[in-house]
Amino acid sequence: MNPVKKGLAQLAEIIGAMEMMPGEVMPVIKRVSVEIDKIDPLDWLDHVRQSHKIYWRERDVDIEIAGAGAVVVYYADGHNRFQQVLSHFERYRLDNDHINFFGGFSFQPGSNKDNSTPGWNRYYDAYFFLPRFEISRHGDKIELAVNIMVHPSKPDEISNVLTQLHLFAAFAEPEARPSVNINSRGDIPGRDQWLRMLDSAANLIQNGAFEKIVLARQTHLGCDFPPSPWRLLKKLRKHSLNCYLLGFQSDESSVFISHTPERLYSRRGQKLQSEALAGTRPRGKTDQDDISLRNELLNSEKERREHRYVLDGILDNLAGLCETVNSDLNPSVLKLERVQHLYSKIEAVLNRGIKDSDLLAMLHPTPAVGGWPRDKALTGIKEIEPFARGWYAAPVGLLGSERAEFAVAIRSALIQESKMILFAGAGIVRDSEPEKEWNELENKISNYINLFPMTQL
Repeated sequence: MNPVKKGLAQLAEIIGAMEMMPGEVMPVIKRVSVEIDKIDPLDWLDHVRQSHKIYWRERDVDIEIAGAGAVVVYYADGHNRFQQVLSHFERYRLDNDHINFFGGFSFQPGSNKDNSTPGWNRYYDAYFFLPRFEISRHGDKIELAVNIMVHPSKPDEISNVLTQLHLFAAFAEPEARPSVNINSRGDIPGRDQWLRMLDSAANLIQNGAFEKIVLARQTHLGCDFPPSPWRLLKKLRKHSLNCYLLGFQSDESSVFISHTPERLYSRRGQKLQSEALAGTRPRGKTDQDDISLRNELLNSEKERREHRYVLDGILDNLAGLCETVNSDLNPSVLKLERVQHLYSKIEAVLNRGIKDSDLLAMLHPTPAVGGWPRDKALTGIKEIEPFARGWYAAPVGLLGSERAEFAVAIRSALIQESKMILFAGAGIVRDSEPEKEWNELENKISNYINLFPMTQL
């Protein structure tokens, strides 16, 4: 018997004996779990046929979570999207610290409605769900879990869950598939338009409109048949040094994935961690080259200035929310597979009464993905960029009873049938060089391009 089928049989026994506690006024979410033999969560997601799926791989600890099906789904549009999400989930009592709602937000309200990027119309300014089933791995320990809502308004919940258990028991090893090849590529903006965009940004910076702006590019890839996002994530996992990995699916027509090094924040109770991540150099081909590029990054006045905008912006936004805030005095270097960044860690203790909606509203977008000053840079992005960002560079992550963690979804891709749209951006300051920034974008999407046999496009 495969490990999932065996685990589902154990869960059926436990759930069949549960009592629904009809006297509860507030809906209660319960999580029932059993330990199972080794299985790859991404293989499971690749096989399971459900409209809602989530994959989350932590950056700093050896944890990954895969979820499928949905107990609760909530989405919202508008400028108060952060508050709407938090207000909705405050309606539920979670009886387990491992219960998490997964989802994300648009970069700016309405940026998923622009027809310039087909596919974002299936996303909302905020979209979260609680998976019905989860496979999670903490180190060598693997659990299969089911989330159940207990409330008088859901009298059939147990029978519904038991029925769904039988559907999920059909898991088998994923079938073999041929390699996916890239057969077309187009960039928006193209190189010439990118150079014009940076000229416009340089003029605005020169005239004092803002000090930094982050401009992004889409790369459209056509494939010979639909790539599996979960298999792409499995390949990326091998090259995910110091990165989050995440995938979000709200219907079977498109999936958003990200291979991102950047944390927006991590909260445990009142303790908060955030960071400034800005300033970039490629990795060297040799150890000596790598050290030389690292030193060049650390000593670059332009890169340190760009990094300082990000750090100062985050510290300013946290000041009114926290009892204490501490940050690194000097940036260090965070090394990734193909690039390295200036990095400053931030630790804080929140004031009592501060909610995740307050943190999201104050911290997003940081100057690392928007610019500085924030509002002026966001206006510039709307005027200059020729496409809708959607969830690119926006917060994606999880919300629980005593914890929340959000990554910034840079180095991301929107996958729709046989098409992939890759997103990458570059911070533009007074002395940025357009050709170098274009090459930086190429380096940032190379982790995706190199997954495919045909890499000359």
